[in-house]
Amino acid sequence: MTMNAFERSGLDPETYLLTRIAALVAMDRRGPGARSWPSPLSSAVPAW
Repeated sequence: MTMNAFERSGLDPETYLLTRIAALVAMDRRGPGARSWPSPLSSAVPAW
């Protein structure tokens, strides 16, 4: 994020803040090693 991201966004301060918070929450929910959907091949690949 750059220092002038807020000015360039064209959003009002409240909308910009809520958007940034939502993005941070979305990134945090994924976390390390998180998968949104199981791989379609996960059951087809044998565990060696």
